[in-house]
Amino acid sequence: MPSKWYNESAMRNFEDLLRRSKDKEIYTYTVFLNPSQIAEAERAAGNYPVSFYGGCDFAERKMARFGSEETVGYAEEFPVGAVKITVSGIKFSQDGFTHRDVLGAALALGIERDRIGDIFVGKTEAYLVAEEKIADFLVKELRSVGRFRAAAEKCDRIPEEFAPKTEEKTFTVQSDRVDAVLCKIYNLSRENGSKLVSDGRVFIDGKECVKDSRPLRAGETVSVRGLGKFVFSGEGGLSKKGKTYVKVTVYI
Repeated sequence: MPSKWYNESAMRNFEDLLRRSKDKEIYTYTVFLNPSQIAEAERAAGNYPVSFYGGCDFAERKMARFGSEETVGYAEEFPVGAVKITVSGIKFSQDGFTHRDVLGAALALGIERDRIGDIFVGKTEAYLVAEEKIADFLVKELRSVGRFRAAAEKCDRIPEEFAPKTEEKTFTVQSDRVDAVLCKIYNLSRENGSKLVSDGRVFIDGKECVKDSRPLRAGETVSVRGLGKFVFSGEGGLSKKGKTYVKVTVYI
């Protein structure tokens, strides 16, 4: 299918989608958004209802929907589908396939990246979230992933085994500055924690953090290239020595 078919429904800006939802009393949808874009959509919505869905509870890339049953007058499911991709020939190869292989197979069919959500890769199968029409198209057209033969089929859900593993941690820091929290989580010196920021390796809700003194806010997701990511849950009072208790959820 030619790529023009996908370009005809390219994402309008958030303000336009919001206005259309209000004026026509309909749901309007974006393409799949990264965490930074999700934050922008929330800001654009203001007090108007906006919700997000990425095919499973643990999705990172999500579609935004402006409107609600109260404002629109009816319920509607997100136009999101899940595809199971089964790859054959893996057991005869020393190498497997990767997230990049699956994404490359989809893009080679003329699909734009923002029409696809998260991709979860196992040993012999992968799961891909996409717009409903794109999911149907993949089932018909996808025949290979990397150098392996593949078959695609619609599925109802992404297995829970692909949910990221996390660990809750509580500790004390001098302040909720991003560099202070980074140092505690990853056992770094203050100098090395600051260097992560100056080297452009720290992202908060998808946006590069440019100040090591930036305070973290509850609910923000911090990604550190080469080390991992965590969600800052917030402050939890002061210790007897006057340090701040903070809670984080670390992806392991």
